[in-house]
Amino acid sequence: MADQVTTPRVTVAEALEASAQLLLNGGLYTKLDLFLAKAVTTSNAILPDRLMRPCEVCETTTTWKKVPDRAYFEQYKCALCENATVEYWLRMEWDEKQTVAGGSVGYGHFAFRKIGQWPPPSITPPPPVAKALTRAQLDLYKKGLTCMAQGYGIGALGYFRRVVEDSIVALLDVVKAGAEGEGDEKTVAAVERAKGAKNTDEKLKLVADLVPRSLRPGGVNPLALLHDHYSKGLHALSDDECLETAAQLRADFDYVFKNLRDTIEEAKAYAARMTRRT
Repeated sequence: MADQVTTPRVTVAEALEASAQLLLNGGLYTKLDLFLAKAVTTSNAILPDRLMRPCEVCETTTTWKKVPDRAYFEQYKCALCENATVEYWLRMEWDEKQTVAGGSVGYGHFAFRKIGQWPPPSITPPPPVAKALTRAQLDLYKKGLTCMAQGYGIGALGYFRRVVEDSIVALLDVVKAGAEGEGDEKTVAAVERAKGAKNTDEKLKLVADLVPRSLRPGGVNPLALLHDHYSKGLHALSDDECLETAAQLRADFDYVFKNLRDTIEEAKAYAARMTRRT
């Protein structure tokens, strides 16, 4: 098969990580193709024995261990309380049979598609993230998570990008308030132009300095990066590819937003103090 020649091969360790992310974060009908550098004799070799996920019984994030002897149906049990379970249904296909050590037949290509999960994936963000978002942003974020859970990658990216854009507008309001307090009419006018512009780049330039340095490794604005990845996905990627992008960026999204709200509030308070002093 031509695509197997050009597709990068992965190690068993990399395959385990990819399949764990499929189980934990993949939406329904998400597909994962794994082309292995070295053939294995069973799919169990590239399905994780342990997962790290929240347990509602223990009320903490802990280790979940795989329940053995399940074919196409994978069950994990909380290793802490031994009561809570989560179940995943996978449709598995494989080809490219190879001869491995001892003369037995192994497989170098696995294709997984996640077709079910119980309990259903949660659409509730982690508490620090939910606290950091406005009510409107939280509603958009939950809709994005719902799209992820149902396998609608394009929809997920659209909702997540909207949250980023709303935050940029909130930061622009902070810039404007500070400029008004200092009598900087030029910046006030620039903010007004940016808020009315369809091009997000101009808005991002004005708010770049308000994003704390701790969130700007290498001087890169994380809001700009998130917006860029979401936009590229919406305009150029397939639904499956958008779903993968949403899953890959979710941890980054959560990290940025749970730390950004305090910055916005501190900047608003500073702008209010400046206004009172004039």
